[in-house]
Amino acid sequence: MKIADVIAGVLHQGENVLWIGQPGFSLAPSPSERIKLLALFFLTAALIVTIAAHRRFEGSPYVLAFVVALLGVAALSHLFALRRSIRRRSNMVYCLTNERALIVEGAEPNSRAWLRLSYDTPVAVTRTRGGRGHIAFGRKYDFDTEEWPIFRGFAFYDIRDVERVAHLVERLQDGMVPPHVIPGVQAMARGER
Repeated sequence: MKIADVIAGVLHQGENVLWIGQPGFSLAPSPSERIKLLALFFLTAALIVTIAAHRRFEGSPYVLAFVVALLGVAALSHLFALRRSIRRRSNMVYCLTNERALIVEGAEPNSRAWLRLSYDTPVAVTRTRGGRGHIAFGRKYDFDTEEWPIFRGFAFYDIRDVERVAHLVERLQDGMVPPHVIPGVQAMARGER
């Protein structure tokens, strides 16, 4: 199934697609992938230490078999989770419409997430190398990194031409301002004043 068909299936009547993009595949893993890699490293190290300690102290072969099986299953589960995360990122599509921001990972209904945009939705733009960057709709966590910020809300990570998409989001939000809201209030909502 083509991604255009999947996106067309989630659009509301009168909703128009303004931008479609995908996350990039930079060499830097995402924060969740870093945690999985770190856990995989420690599980592999624990497996090696367990085997070395068994040879040194000549423990019970049943205990060794149990510990090796336990650590092996944990390491394999982390490896499969890492593979799934990378596959998800490669199939992910971001979409911006005149009403919503969408993240689509496949044809199944549970593989879609969306956020209705409004004039007071907080938007944070992080620029990285080569015109790429992240656009987040919501507040940042306190323990984020500069390279891969982590957001509480909804984010388009590692997108191409981030400036153009950010400008499009800003124009969308400006057009959504109710008539009774004065421009200064909107600037305050974005944290500019």
